[in-house]
Amino acid sequence: GDMHLVVVPRKEKDRQSMSTYSGSDRILGTPFLLTIPGDRVSFSGMQDALREAMARYAKPAAVFGGDGSEDRFRVVWMRGTYDEEELGDDIAFGMVQDRDVVAVDFARDTLDECFSREEERALEDHPSWASENLNSDGRASAEGLTLEQCLESFTEREILSEKDTWYCPRCKRHQRASKEIALWSPPTELIVHLKRFSQQEGGSSFSLFSSDKIETLVTFPIEGLDLSPYVRSPALEGQALVYDLHGVVNHFGGSGFGHYTAYCLSPGDGNWHLFDDSSVSSASASDVVTPAAYVLFYRRRGAPVGHFADIDMEAGCSTMETD
Repeated sequence: GDMHLVVVPRKEKDRQSMSTYSGSDRILGTPFLLTIPGDRVSFSGMQDALREAMARYAKPAAVFGGDGSEDRFRVVWMRGTYDEEELGDDIAFGMVQDRDVVAVDFARDTLDECFSREEERALEDHPSWASENLNSDGRASAEGLTLEQCLESFTEREILSEKDTWYCPRCKRHQRASKEIALWSPPTELIVHLKRFSQQEGGSSFSLFSSDKIETLVTFPIEGLDLSPYVRSPALEGQALVYDLHGVVNHFGGSGFGHYTAYCLSPGDGNWHLFDDSSVSSASASDVVTPAAYVLFYRRRGAPVGHFADIDMEAGCSTMETD
């Protein structure tokens, strides 16, 4: 049958490094699942499948361009954290098993010629995506969920089940009770951690549970998040409790592996920037809301932000653009 491999695009290991394991700075993009058709399960079949899967962001002129040159990447079988073996022929490939992890290492000296970071980050919606983002209660639209819907669900009153009864000191017996979560004192800094992983019974032989990544798009406001509907303190009634976004942590990958990046709003120049390992690049507010958003950072409007007026972010970006 078909063979499935988890593929991790990387920069090749720094030859000057003495470390066997060079860390997360080598990760180039989002790991993906590669399918090799059953009649093409071979080293050359894997190469063809990789070329097709990476054609969008591995630049054709440098990597695939019909001039007879060899591919400027190596395929490495990741047998463990510290155990890797380069795959160069059918003999080595014959040891690879279904669902193993392989890395595609791009040469550092030709990285800019071979790899397009912009195309790798581009998102393309699959037709099946919309139907999978509908809630059972019908509140989510084809665009997914909104942060306000998440807050409403988080703060709505919940009737505890018969397994979670509460002992009533007045009637001296266990009763089904209701539970409600609300804010009493709104913070200066609001951190929203989106639930991106779900646990289900029936995991592997080593675990009673399995964990799945939740890829639902949660749209959230860049400016003007109003927390007043969720605050219960009478002293704050009628006060403006408005928050503006200034940071987002993104997660790419699955429950057992992945890569983190961050969008940050500079208090110095008022512009958004993308932080991806040692690389810093300019971004816009329209780039920030994606299905990869994992942790959101809001600041209450009018709160002090610190002393950053003298920071030159353009100079900072130029010095941090390294491999």
